[in-house]
Amino acid sequence: MNIKGLLITLGVLIAILIVVMISDSKTEDRSFKKDLISLEVDQVNEIQIYPRGAATGSFVTLNKAEDTWKVSGEKGTFRADQNQVPNMIRQLNEITAERVAANKKDQWAKYEVNDSLSTRVVAKGEKGELVDIYIGKFSYQQPANTGAYNPYQQQQGKMTTYVRLSKEKEVYAVNGFLSASFNKDVDQLRDRTVISGNSGNWTKVSVNHPGDSSFVMEKNGNEWRINNMACDSASVVEYIRNLGSLRGSAYVQGLSQGEVMHEMIIEGNGLSAPIHITASMSNGTQAIESSLNKGNVFDGAQGQLFDKLFRKRPTLK
Repeated sequence: MNIKGLLITLGVLIAILIVVMISDSKTEDRSFKKDLISLEVDQVNEIQIYPRGAATGSFVTLNKAEDTWKVSGEKGTFRADQNQVPNMIRQLNEITAERVAANKKDQWAKYEVNDSLSTRVVAKGEKGELVDIYIGKFSYQQPANTGAYNPYQQQQGKMTTYVRLSKEKEVYAVNGFLSASFNKDVDQLRDRTVISGNSGNWTKVSVNHPGDSSFVMEKNGNEWRINNMACDSASVVEYIRNLGSLRGSAYVQGLSQGEVMHEMIIEGNGLSAPIHITASMSNGTQAIESSLNKGNVFDGAQGQLFDKLFRKRPTLK
């Protein structure tokens, strides 16, 4: 065979090699699914969370009853933060596999996607289980040093979480820090609402204290008045602002209901019922409960919750 023939043969072999490599690459790209989960909020009526490090068989349940999410665990059953489940479902849907990190059972522990090391999340619907996923090891890669500092462009590192679907052996590397959203106990999933809604629609705030310090503040046109005396407008704005969207920071439980010592009633346009907040003393603890969030009782000493509700009142002109 002459040189020309050898070159032709070599060219054909190189072309075949390129075709095979491209085909293998495409096959590899198709060898794992990138979109791991697809859920609709309306499909889900229960989520079970097995927190990392919890006792074997211990889990937290989010359950939908009459369009209201409740959270249950060893401490009892409480009204849940109603945004938790939609946020969880959104984050589950956003999980996209970047690569397969492992495909053997004996590697699950390395990536912390087995029963003892992971956070397990099970979503259920009317017909049974919809998703069962193990959320495992988290890693962070520092941003590459480009050598040029740009004060207007903040460099971000790479966050990776390893996950596994219960019926699969593959471990997937996905972008983000998923444990922060799912590895939660009952208290972290409970509703913290004390007061919510548009305070601009309020027309009357009644505060009852022991003794003679109670007051009723009513809105007359654009002016707030206490005992028919005009309030300082700046003082009212600050007072209303401190009350609007008020949330508790710590719960109390296991306390017998004490005598109600203080109460606040908020009335206004657009409210289906007045907002009723009570404060009682139980075993030396200020226990505060809102009609918007029955069953979740807050420690009034934490986050100055009691002071924000009952210590101050608007000043008069």
